[in-house]
This record gives sequence, structure tokens and C-alpha cells, in this order.
Amino acid sequence: PCPCGYDGDVSGRCRCRPEQIKRYQDKLSGPLLDRIDLHITVPALPIADLQNSSAGETSEQVRIRVAAAHKRQLARQQKVNNELSP
Repeated sequence: PCPCGYDGDVSGRCRCRPEQIKRYQDKLSGPLLDRIDLHITVPALPIADLQNSSAGETSEQVRIRVAAAHKRQLARQQKVNNELSP
């Protein structure tokens, strides 16, 4: 969002002047920005939230889910999805 990266941050750490921010944002070409339909501001997450996040699924859990999906495909269509005709 700006040269220092803190524009709009609730901490107030950004000290960039409006003309600096404008010059920085003008580096993105108009045709590129025209292809982006939605622009949103995403606030930074607190460090504690990042450090205390859950580990997610293990490889074994993913393997079990994939195997179950494969079985459902075979039961439903007698072949896997990539072998279906259009």
C-alpha cells in the first residue's frame, strides 16, 4: 500500500506522505489494475494469532480423505472423474 508497508495499519507506524503513497501506487500500470475487479484492504494479523495457529491436517488424514473420495467416484460412476467423457 505504501513504501513502508504500513499504510492503513492501526498501529499508526506509517509516516509516508500522501504524495509518496500516490507515487508508489502509480507504479502499478493502469491496464493491470483494470483487470482486477475487487480491491480490499486486509489488516495485519497479530503475531500471537500467527504463532498459536493450529497445525492443520496431517498427511495421513489427507490420504484417508482422498481415498474416500476415490471410492465414492468409483461407486457413483464406475470410473474416476478424469476418465469421464464430456
